[in-house]
Amino acid sequence: MSEKKSQRLMTTFLSMGEAVAQGPPLLPIECDVALTTFPDTHEIDVRASLLVESPAGSEPDIRVYLGIQGMNVFSLRDVRVNKAAAQHRYRSPSLDIRLPRPFTPKETAAIDFLYHGTVDSPKNYVGVRGTELMGEGLWLPAVCFPGPRFKINMKTDVPEGEATAAPGAPASVETRGGRTVTKWMDDVPVSSVTVVSGPFSVRSGSVGTTEVHTMVQRGYESSAEDLVNSSTAVLRTGESWFGPLPLRRIYLVQPRRHDYGEYAHMPFIVYAKTNLAKSPDDASRMRLFEATAHELGHFWWGNVVASDSINEGWLSEGFADFTKVLALEEAFGRPEAVRMLDNMCEVVRKQGDVAPLAVINMSHPKQGQIVRRQGGLFLEAAREKYGDDSMKALIRHIYKEFADATMTTKDFIDEAVACLPGEDVGTFLRSHLYGTPRYHMEEGRVAATLTS
Repeated sequence: MSEKKSQRLMTTFLSMGEAVAQGPPLLPIECDVALTTFPDTHEIDVRASLLVESPAGSEPDIRVYLGIQGMNVFSLRDVRVNKAAAQHRYRSPSLDIRLPRPFTPKETAAIDFLYHGTVDSPKNYVGVRGTELMGEGLWLPAVCFPGPRFKINMKTDVPEGEATAAPGAPASVETRGGRTVTKWMDDVPVSSVTVVSGPFSVRSGSVGTTEVHTMVQRGYESSAEDLVNSSTAVLRTGESWFGPLPLRRIYLVQPRRHDYGEYAHMPFIVYAKTNLAKSPDDASRMRLFEATAHELGHFWWGNVVASDSINEGWLSEGFADFTKVLALEEAFGRPEAVRMLDNMCEVVRKQGDVAPLAVINMSHPKQGQIVRRQGGLFLEAAREKYGDDSMKALIRHIYKEFADATMTTKDFIDEAVACLPGEDVGTFLRSHLYGTPRYHMEEGRVAATLTS
C-alpha cells in the first residue's frame, strides 16, 4: 500500500458533560479503546467501551458527541448499554441513546460503540473523533473545555513496521503474524483520545523524564530534527516558568494533508504540513519553533489548566503566545522576543477597535488572532511591570493551584492580587483585561495606551 494511503490520524472519543447531556450528566470513569487497521482493504475498526456513573440520576435519553459536524467519515455500526443493544440515532456529531430505564444516583453502566471506516476517504485525516463541542458547528481542538476527564486503556493492532502512538507509553508490545499489538499505559486523565499510525520517520529526544517523539513523512527527517530541538527547548522554558508537565511522552505529528492546521491536545501536537520542509532554512526553522512554542504552551494552558475557551479564550491562547515569547527569548535572545512582540502589536493594530480581552467571545473566527496576540501582550506587560521573579512565582502558583481544574479570569485576578507586589495590582489588571489598551513597543518594552 502506498505511503499516501497508509498514514492515519485518528481521534477517537466522545465527551459527555453538562453542556451536552439531556438531564443530569453522566460522568466518565474510564474508557477502553481498541483500534485495528487492515492495510489490504484500507479499513479501520474502532471499539470503545465507556464506563460511566450517574451522580444524580439520569433521564432515559442521553446525548453524546462522537465527532465534528460534517467531518466524521466513519460509520457507527453498533451501540450497546450494559451489553444489550440500545436504541439510538446518530447525526454527526451527536448521538442520542435511549437507555433501558432512567439511571439511579451513583449507578454505573457500560456504553459500547463500534465504528468502521476506510483509509482512502478524502476526509480520513480526521478518522473517528470525539471532542468537547463548544457550540453549533464550532470546534476548538487546541484547548480543553471544562468538563469530565477519565482514564484510558488503549490497545492498537497495526501492520508490523508502522509507527504508532497513543496517549501514555507502551506497557507491552507483541509482534506476531506480521502485526504489532501494543497496550498503552495512560499518563493522566484525558477527555479525548488521539491515535496516530503510519509509515512515519521517527526522531526522539528528551527533557528530564519526558520523551519527545516526532513522526514525520519520509523525506522530512531534517524537519524532524528541528522539531526535537524546538520542543525540547520549549519544554525547558515551560518547566522553568510554569512547572513540569505530567507526561512521560509527547508526540509531534506531521499529517499528509496540506490544509491541516496546528492543534494541540495532550500529548499530541499536529502540525500544518506547510510548516515543515524537506530542506529547512533559518526562516522555516524559526516558523517551526514559533508554532511548536505556541502549541506546546497549550499543554500547560488549556490542557492541564482548563478554561472557558469561548468566553475567556485569553487564558489559553494568550498564555500560549506568552509561552512563545518566553521560549524565543531564552533560545535566541531578547531581540527575537522583541521582534515577535512587535509583530503581535501589529496584528492587533490591524484589527481596529477590539473588545476588552476578558470578554471577547471567540465564536467569531477573527477573534482568535486578537485574543492570542492581545493576551500574550498583556502577560508580557505584566511581566515587565512586576519583574520576572514575581511573575514566575505567580504563574507557577497558578499552574499548581489549577492543575486538572478550570481557571477563570476572576481566579487569575484574585491570585495575582495575592501574589504580585504593590497596592495597585487589581487596578492594573482590570484596566488591561476589562479596558481596551493599545499595545506598542517602546525601546524593546511593551507599552500600553489605555482608552475607555
